Amino acid sequence: FTINPDATEIIVSVKGHSKSLEFNGQKQSVSGFDMTSNNDAFSLKFVSYTGDSLVAGTDAQTYAMGLSAKDFKNTSINYSNVVFDVTDGSLSVTPKPVVLTVTGASKTYGDKDPALKYSVEGLVTVNGVEDKLKNVTLARKAGENAGDYAVTATVDAKSNPNYTVTAKDGKFTIAPKPVVLTVTGASKTYGDKDPALEYSVNGLVTVNGVEDKLKNVTLA
Repeated sequence: FTINPDATEIIVSVKGHSKSLEFNGQKQSVSGFDMTSNNDAFSLKFVSYTGDSLVAGTDAQTYAMGLSAKDFKNTSINYSNVVFDVTDGSLSVTPKPVVLTVTGASKTYGDKDPALKYSVEGLVTVNGVEDKLKNVTLARKAGENAGDYAVTATVDAKSNPNYTVTAKDGKFTIAPKPVVLTVTGASKTYGDKDPALEYSVNGLVTVNGVEDKLKNVTLA
């Protein structure tokens, strides 16, 4: 008397676990999977698995768990047609949001520009060392007259895949240069016409070999 295996197709669905985690500078992982059968008569205890249902990663990107149907096996002698429908698991490490703030700076008209600086809030610290953004370019709006100029930051996204950077512009101020105007002494003899009044200025800036001049100076 022979009892043959049931050849009815049984589908075992395998779904790997998935997580989305923010970059924190440490290795993060996801493991395990869930199984369901479309036939309650087939017990999942007869499914063996020989793979490694673990995925780990540090940098911001998506890592596949690597589940494969070939790693699952039906060990039941009563059911011969078990098909494994596998949905792979994954770990998605997302970039960490950080804020870059351009530091305000200033100079006096005629002086050289100081070095432009910035600070970043939210960078990850690993083993006591804080991360740094790479390829950050600071530039101020062109101009040399006294006034305020915007300073903008450009961050190369490809060089900083673990961070999403929000940049806040800064302000660069050129302050007027203090100068001293001295009215030149003058004299005349009673009854003569007044001589032309004159003055001198100490502290004017020289640009390309030419000294600046004050405009609209009235002597009285």
